[in-house]
Amino acid sequence: MDKRIWKYELETIDAQILYLPANAKFLKILVLIGIPSLYALIDLEEEDEKVLIRTFGTGQQIHNTEKLEYIDTYSNGDFVWHVFKKEK
Repeated sequence: MDKRIWKYELETIDAQILYLPANAKFLKILVLIGIPSLYALIDLEEEDEKVLIRTFGTGQQIHNTEKLEYIDTYSNGDFVWHVFKKEK
């Protein structure tokens, strides 16, 4: 096992794809110099998998919540965003 904590920059958009090692454990999202960054505990020996990330603003309608795994919430300026991983 070669475990490390890595940072992945996010865009504040509805949906985006990240490639992370399988079984990554999401830890926290922080905004650094205006850029939201997702921190995850990963095992570099795992194969990368495609992960669909969804971001919703407070008050925005969300469909199919049973297929979403909550990661974290962050604020950027006057807005608050809620980030989820779309389950397969």
